[in-house]
Amino acid sequence: RCAIMTQFSLFFFYFKECREQKEMSINYDFIIVGGGASGSVLASVLATKGPTLLIERGVNHTSYPQSTVRQGWPQIAVVAFEQFQNNGSGHWTGTPDILGGGTALNGAVCWRGEASIFESLGFDIQSVQSTFEHLEGRLCLRNDDANTEFMQAFQGSWEEHGYEAVTSSSLSGYFSSWIKPLKNKSKTIKLGRTILPVFSDRRPSSHIFEAPYNNSKTIPDSSGDFMVESDEQPSILNQGNLTVYLMTKAKRVLFNNEKVAIGVDIHSPAGDASVYVREGGKIFLNAGAYETPKLLMLSGIGPVDTLRTHGIPPVHLNQAVGQNLIDRKEFPALIPLFQNMDGDDVAMIDFAAFNDKYWAAVAHKFASAWGNPLGGCGSCAPVDRNPECHKQLAGALTFYGMGRESNVVPYFIFHRRPITRGNLTLASAKFNDHPVVHDGWSMNYENLGKDALRDLEDITDGVEELLIDMLRNTTLLERLGHHSLPSDTSSGEQVIRKGDFDDEIIAILEERRASFDSLSEELNKCQFSSSFVDSDTSLCKSWDECVPTIPSLPYKNRRKLQEIVFNGLSSSYHMAGTCQANTVVEKETLSVIGVEGLYISDLSVLTQPVDANPMLTAMSIGHLVGLSIESVPSSQYEITPLVIAATCTLVIATILCGWLFKRSFLWFPTTANKKRNKEKTKSKHQYNNDSKTTNIEEVSSSPAGATVLDIWGQEQTNDMYSLSHRSSTRHSDSFHDHPHPDTTATSKEQQVDGQRQHEDHLMRWSNVSCSYPKKKKSMSSSTTTTTTLFKSFGTMKEGEVTAIMGPSGASKSTLLDIISGRKSVGAVSGTFSVLERSLFSVAEEEGGLTKVAKAIQGVSAYIPQQEYFYPTQTCEEAINFTATMKFGKADPRERHKAVRACLEVVGLEPDLYARRKIGGELAGGVTIRGLSGGERKRLALACVLALRPRMLFIDELTSGLDSENAYLIMKLLKELSVKMHVATLIIIHQPSPDVFALFDRLVLLSKGRCLFSDYCSNLSTFYETNYNETLPVKTAIADDLLVKASVYDLSNEEDGSGFYKCENNTVDTPPLSNDDEVGRTEIFEYNLPKKAKQPSNKNTETKNATEISSRVTTPMEQTFFRLWTIFHRNLWNQYVRNITNVGVRLLSYSGLAVIVGMVFWRVGSSSSPDHSSSERGLTFEEANLVLRACLYLMNISYLLPFASISVFFADKKFFAAESALGLYPTWMYVVSQVVLEFLFLTLTAIVEAAIVIPMVGLINPVVPPLVNFFTIACILILSGLVGSTMIFCCSIWLPTQDLAFLLGSTLVTISLSLSGGFLPFTDMSDVPHAIQWLSPVKYSFQALVIALLKGTSAEKVIELGGYDTPKSVTGNIGFLSAIFLTVTILTAIGMTRVKEVR
Repeated sequence: RCAIMTQFSLFFFYFKECREQKEMSINYDFIIVGGGASGSVLASVLATKGPTLLIERGVNHTSYPQSTVRQGWPQIAVVAFEQFQNNGSGHWTGTPDILGGGTALNGAVCWRGEASIFESLGFDIQSVQSTFEHLEGRLCLRNDDANTEFMQAFQGSWEEHGYEAVTSSSLSGYFSSWIKPLKNKSKTIKLGRTILPVFSDRRPSSHIFEAPYNNSKTIPDSSGDFMVESDEQPSILNQGNLTVYLMTKAKRVLFNNEKVAIGVDIHSPAGDASVYVREGGKIFLNAGAYETPKLLMLSGIGPVDTLRTHGIPPVHLNQAVGQNLIDRKEFPALIPLFQNMDGDDVAMIDFAAFNDKYWAAVAHKFASAWGNPLGGCGSCAPVDRNPECHKQLAGALTFYGMGRESNVVPYFIFHRRPITRGNLTLASAKFNDHPVVHDGWSMNYENLGKDALRDLEDITDGVEELLIDMLRNTTLLERLGHHSLPSDTSSGEQVIRKGDFDDEIIAILEERRASFDSLSEELNKCQFSSSFVDSDTSLCKSWDECVPTIPSLPYKNRRKLQEIVFNGLSSSYHMAGTCQANTVVEKETLSVIGVEGLYISDLSVLTQPVDANPMLTAMSIGHLVGLSIESVPSSQYEITPLVIAATCTLVIATILCGWLFKRSFLWFPTTANKKRNKEKTKSKHQYNNDSKTTNIEEVSSSPAGATVLDIWGQEQTNDMYSLSHRSSTRHSDSFHDHPHPDTTATSKEQQVDGQRQHEDHLMRWSNVSCSYPKKKKSMSSSTTTTTTLFKSFGTMKEGEVTAIMGPSGASKSTLLDIISGRKSVGAVSGTFSVLERSLFSVAEEEGGLTKVAKAIQGVSAYIPQQEYFYPTQTCEEAINFTATMKFGKADPRERHKAVRACLEVVGLEPDLYARRKIGGELAGGVTIRGLSGGERKRLALACVLALRPRMLFIDELTSGLDSENAYLIMKLLKELSVKMHVATLIIIHQPSPDVFALFDRLVLLSKGRCLFSDYCSNLSTFYETNYNETLPVKTAIADDLLVKASVYDLSNEEDGSGFYKCENNTVDTPPLSNDDEVGRTEIFEYNLPKKAKQPSNKNTETKNATEISSRVTTPMEQTFFRLWTIFHRNLWNQYVRNITNVGVRLLSYSGLAVIVGMVFWRVGSSSSPDHSSSERGLTFEEANLVLRACLYLMNISYLLPFASISVFFADKKFFAAESALGLYPTWMYVVSQVVLEFLFLTLTAIVEAAIVIPMVGLINPVVPPLVNFFTIACILILSGLVGSTMIFCCSIWLPTQDLAFLLGSTLVTISLSLSGGFLPFTDMSDVPHAIQWLSPVKYSFQALVIALLKGTSAEKVIELGGYDTPKSVTGNIGFLSAIFLTVTILTAIGMTRVKEVR
């Protein structure tokens, strides 16, 4: 970087560095335009508060040897000044082109300005005093060595002339030169402090940050002077916070839409670029009284006419910009020097004689040759000071160099308090063009205004008193080496000159006139004034007419003297006032009115002229402003992402600790656990397959059997469904409502039990049909329907197993779906009776049994043909989950007993199967060994038993089983139906004779017609009535029935209801009574169940009452408990135990994070040798690399979830199966999945952040490291969550993985293209820029960019790229959260549509 240059004198190093650099690429806390007297001091103060950039149009003063020694002035002022002509007086003026400004090229004296100057700016005088002492102790040194023989000559003459030397005894702080009126002392002689000691190098204002820095207090020494303690530190420049651009011009100040100054356009040898301040940073204009208002106007702040004329977009209109120009004038003259004197070659206006209106000073003899070019040809009349002469004169004198012998010394009369005011404006809108300046004067004496004439009178008075009268009335010439002069002392001690000049004086004057004559011939572009070249007017030879000076000054002709003074006037280069306080800048703060973040702290803010030399005043203003500016906050950070990430991390840590604790408990069991495990192992060896057919009577009489029959009844909650009818008061709420009949009881015995025949009808249906509309072939064609089920009828009773049989296409599944309330498509009609308490009649309506499905499902359970279990789930967990979803919270110990009883009831020995994993194929293809097909069927049966159904619907329970296992399963089902008073309806394709013998009833279908629906014992009548055959004996009845159903001829059908014409065909389908007509009041509501019958033992009743009351909870508690159960189940089975979902995804995130770290290795870290940028951030080029790394991280967050599509579709399958059972509402599953994915992505984000932050260097140096880590982690968490939820939503809404991948990849690709990572928002065309708000990647990417760059040196990249909508990490997180909630809601809506289409 060409920013920090330790060797300013070798400025060619700047060219080398900047040619290689295409762009100035650091932004800062503070930018200062102008490295002059005030700018350099201001930079030294601000650099202690934050990264500071100082822009200087020139080079360092050490590049000019003339600047280092006293003999080099005023030559340095000519070669290091960018001069131009004033349009008013014609005087030449300009702006320094050197670091340090006036302090690097002026007379090197420090005079304190009057207190009224600082009071008018609103500064506290005590602070001003402290600032003076600070600067005088570091830059403006004591000037005792200047009290030479040469200066004593002038000091003595001033004293002769009535001026009193101010000493430390007469004024405390004599060397500090605090300029203010002294009581009874209007004429004083003072010694100024110096920035260029006689025997040392110059100390311009830039010395304060180049030299070793001392931050100690300034203390007075024994003489009353101020000194700095010797505890020195490295220079401010080497401390790393200060950057200096040399040979760089500011083109304009940049503002945002809120009129806040944000940067500066610059031009340098490297080209045009822009530099910026970070948010809260400030810009200071210290370019001087000409360049500062010019910059304001170029930036859009100024008079409306000026801005309109040059086509500059206005930022703030202010007519005062460029007005009130104060250009204090001076009159130089040459006084003869008759001999070399000690100090005549080093004098630098060290001593000065002060009057109320003017003051006088003298310079060394070598300065006389450079007076002409500095004044733009001071020997020419104002109308003749043209640019061609100025260039010719400066070019010729450049060859003279320093140290030319001279026999004259320059003597200056300065005006103290001018009242003339000028103005300036723009010449064009080009930054390189000089402003148009008018100082309020005129090139012609006749055209002078009133104020200018008054100022001219003051200067003429000064010439008369401090030059003409002093030469005539003092011994100055004798002190300068003249041997003897005629004088008259009759009036007292005062010397009065008379007569002609002696030869010694005339020789010097003629020599000087001859030199001007010679110059006029060589410099043909210059027209010297007659006062210098015309012998008749330029060479006066009598004291009675003039004094021996060049030009000759008349003694008695005031009008001619005034004309000579007018023609000899020049600018003192002490301009001020063009941006004065109260009109352009605010008083005290000096901030520019109408905008924010822009300040002016140079002499242009003054409201009055600066007394004496203004350099110390300018430096003091810079120092005072610097002290008043607060540091840009660098430790502020947003709390929202920190809280989110910290909370998530805490939750993850808690879960991991809990898991580790549980694992450690299992790894190191207690002695009791070891003994119990040993017993279980022994039991496993003793257990055999016969245990799978455990007799239901033995189970019921055992403690475990008692548990399964009793505990569920005690655990019923208000979620248990109950049905009631006005004509029925019977309520079944327990498995013990009736004594258990013997297992050998036949269906005929049940049939003849008249008392129970009516009460045991759990469900009846008649005239049930189902049809589907056909697609229209044309718009004009009428809609037709296809009927698949015709007028089916049947009955389900407690303790009976009803089989549905028929060939393929007989509508078996259609009938089962209708009866079980699961039918979701088609028009269904028919009448239904549920539990003999409510009668429903369903007319044809699209959507199936929407009115009775809830009633049926509330008292039934369904086992699909393909059971769904999580492969990682244990048998015990599967049953417990089902029971918990149905009955809510219960005593864990009692629930555990009931679960084990369910396992034992279905023939799964609890000690062997309770903790065994179910097994199966995980999403991704990994297979876990577990239960066999038969064992899975038994487990499915155990799960539905846990629901305590009154009716059980089963689709192909024996599918995939061999004949032996099929028989065992069906026998178990038969036993459970009888003992549990459950009515079972099952579809079976081709049962064996043994299996068929277990059925109580049969529904035989063929082509949608119900051929038979009655007790199996009535099949003989069926055969005789319809086939005139006897019941087959040797042939399997089931096979024969399937054959007859397959060949059923629809042409024999009369009414479409089948052909079962036996006498008993209406026994089970009685006609509905008048009381049960459609439209009668039905009561179907949620009620607390009646208490199950309990033994009369008082202790038992007390115990049961206690158990029941201990489980009574509020609905809200039950809701949260169910939600927690779903969450816990999914956590362990989808994440903790699922290696494909967790391990592979975590490995992918980690691996890709490592790849990102390797590709973008340390791009966010400092690459400079001194590591200075690590304290304030990055360059724009380095920030660009960081942005690329951030974009890659976004690819990980939004593309990796595609690998989880198979997992999402597997979850969709499980949810559909559980949704069909009605175990829980959809929102519970959605909340559970979202929270789980949130926690998992928290883990991956923490791992990812832990890898990429140190490897890539994603570090914001202005915030604590932990805050930086958690902020990035929070962004990665939410980004991953949004990306994962988008893919989850696509997986839910779309039927196949391919479509989900297609839609998801399209959405993510569009989001990435609109993220601003590939093309900044500011460079986008209108259409993509308008829709970029819809991209979630935009907010993730923006949040990451803001988190890494906000508050750093590259902060401006955020605004340049348009990454500030919204402007904060919290705002972007808010948008991400809104997108996440929207997608989550869409996902939830989609999940309500996820169901089996039946």
